[in-house]
Amino acid sequence: MTALFPGVLGARFDALPPAVRQMHGGGRITATGRAVSAGSGVGALTARLLLGAPGRGRYALRFAVGPDGTGETWTRWFGARRLRSRLRADAGDPRCLEERMGLATFRLAMRWAPNGFGWELQGWRIGPLPLPRWLAPKVRARCFEADGEYRFRVVVAHPWLGVVMAYAGRLKIDG
Repeated sequence: MTALFPGVLGARFDALPPAVRQMHGGGRITATGRAVSAGSGVGALTARLLLGAPGRGRYALRFAVGPDGTGETWTRWFGARRLRSRLRADAGDPRCLEERMGLATFRLAMRWAPNGFGWELQGWRIGPLPLPRWLAPKVRARCFEADGEYRFRVVVAHPWLGVVMAYAGRLKIDG
């Protein structure tokens, strides 16, 4: 089986900077670093309670990726708070990912860039029930290399609920 991100990004994966290829090349990975998180209001509180999203602040960050046959399980520890999701290639479009967090599944379009890649929300559902895009949060995420380090930014914002979760930081693979 091809690793998730090399499979989704195809030949463009090989053109990514070393830190990004190392983090997303497949296999079991653990990394440590630091992150800063934002988000406030009802949406952020709900994400913290239901998903384990971090509250506002600065955190020591631990990250683990575990391949699971058809995708990857990502676990992020912001201090003691754990945020877990499962990613896999979208069955309908191999250039997209699906990320499941709790009952919600998000369809994410991949966007390649010379120093990394990003993803944007294309659709979502709760369990098997597809939901309209106008009800969806805006999702912008990207990972990239800067100064030889792996870095990332994630923003999830909803028009009615505000910034549900936003975090950015850097990681270094352990070992």
